[in-house]
Amino acid sequence: MTLKNILITKVFQKDIPKLQIILQENIPEENEVKLILSYLRGLKDKDGRIRKYFLAKNKTGKILGCMAYAKPDSDLKKYFKVHSKNSVELLNCFVSKKYQGYGVGTNLFLKICDEIKKQNVEKLLVQSGPWYKTSWTFYDKVFDKCIGNFIGKYDGIADAKVWMKFLR
Repeated sequence: MTLKNILITKVFQKDIPKLQIILQENIPEENEVKLILSYLRGLKDKDGRIRKYFLAKNKTGKILGCMAYAKPDSDLKKYFKVHSKNSVELLNCFVSKKYQGYGVGTNLFLKICDEIKKQNVEKLLVQSGPWYKTSWTFYDKVFDKCIGNFIGKYDGIADAKVWMKFLR
């Protein structure tokens, strides 16, 4: 089943408190929530990237989820020999638990694919740690293939599974 009239927009400062609720219900670590909130406010991440966020709203304006993209992080580029001039990394994919499975994530994903195609991006990648394993079926569905595991990605404690989508 899918929701009708899902509107995808850029994130504005006034949206951030409502997004915080969605982040808190999806992210087990409060420090990670705070970090993502700082990125939503426009701060650079450890790789100096400013993430470009989109959010999904229903017809009444209720925020349903968010997704971002940026150039691939330095670890991902090195590990998978990815060139940042033609690749982008999908980041911070979160949908309210109440609306998961209704096409919200797919609509966000398609919007980001449209945006980055305009920038002549050829490959979209995403990496996900084991604590977000419930998202892996979504990535299996929307990405072309899983390209492998990034061994020790998260401080040597956990691996990341990595997917790629070809846009050209």
